[in-house]
Amino acid sequence: MELHGLRALVTGAGTGIGRAIAERVAADGAIVHVSDVDAAGAAETVRRVRAAGGRAEPRIADLLVPAELAALAAEPVDLLVNNAGGGGHIPPSYPNAPPAEWSATLELNLRVPLLLAQLCGARAVVSIASIAGLGTDAYAGVEYAAAKAGLIRATTSLRGFTPRYSCVVPDWVETERARRELAAMPAAQRAAELPLVPLALLAEQVVGLLRDDTAAGRVVVLDRGEPPRDLDAPRVVT
Repeated sequence: MELHGLRALVTGAGTGIGRAIAERVAADGAIVHVSDVDAAGAAETVRRVRAAGGRAEPRIADLLVPAELAALAAEPVDLLVNNAGGGGHIPPSYPNAPPAEWSATLELNLRVPLLLAQLCGARAVVSIASIAGLGTDAYAGVEYAAAKAGLIRATTSLRGFTPRYSCVVPDWVETERARRELAAMPAAQRAAELPLVPLALLAEQVVGLLRDDTAAGRVVVLDRGEPPRDLDAPRVVT
């Protein structure tokens, strides 16, 4: 699918991963609706897109407020990138967190992406999950990991449905926050860390899935230090 002239809604696009995706989608000629709860961050992303010759408009919304989510979903779009989420690194988590707190993490990371995709009428949907949703190891952010696992499984369950759903599952991504956290580590620990997933690589995978009319139900995993792989493809160990 050619993206030029299509309307793309990118949530959580005021910074980091969402901003990189918005800029990359705009570079392919899409008209980007930059959604974020932070008006200043959204405005900066719009400025950057326009400065590069792209087209973008801010869409300020708190996705946990039903009326604001409904208003955002009511605007016609052709492409949806579910990027807004997070909270997995912020203690306390289930079972120590109050029910309202862990429920909000589930809401933002699982129910909101599914609801927005159901309501907005997009032709193609790409959701950003997390490596936290894969595997069987213990994980401190229990509700975050469960939500991301649910998003991955929802994507694979929706093969053959309209709109076309796909998903990117990154490991630790090279955002400003990640670089700060790396810098705060002891030198020996920092040296042992694998390279972070480049923002440009993640954004390119999103655009590739949006373009690919055969990508229904596809889940692309971005492991640190390794090339992208499909979740259902056998992993090559070298």
